[in-house]
Amino acid sequence: MLKLTGISLRALGNSYTDILAQSGFDVSKLANGSVSISYNIYSTGATGAYNDPIVDGNANADTKTNWKGSGKINVTAQWNSSADGDGPNTTFFSTVENVQSGLGDHELLDHGINGLHNEQHKQIFFHQMTSKFFKNTTPKFKRYINESYRNTL
Repeated sequence: MLKLTGISLRALGNSYTDILAQSGFDVSKLANGSVSISYNIYSTGATGAYNDPIVDGNANADTKTNWKGSGKINVTAQWNSSADGDGPNTTFFSTVENVQSGLGDHELLDHGINGLHNEQHKQIFFHQMTSKFFKNTTPKFKRYINESYRNTL
């Protein structure tokens, strides 16, 4: 399981990017060639950023197309203190499969490359749940995606 401690944000962003590349996602479309990272540990006030991230404390990840006029896609993984008490170093992107599903299928492919908007989350969640990567995601990740899908119905 990946943790914030002991790994630089650059290494984490590059690890996520490598996972996506090895899984067949077109990472050449990523802004600055890498997944971006933002973190905020609310209990200590610690913050950090790598690769000009999109900062949104309410999201697990975020995507913007045509990032700063570059024609590239910014995919940002958010590492924030979790509201459900799991501790400051938890994230949905702690396994290869969660990265493939969340950052790959959901963010890079559907929001970024396919240009689907937040109003189309029902379609995005359905795609995630039927993708080959979803079956091996963590139970917590599956629960979150399934609940999110049901909330769009």
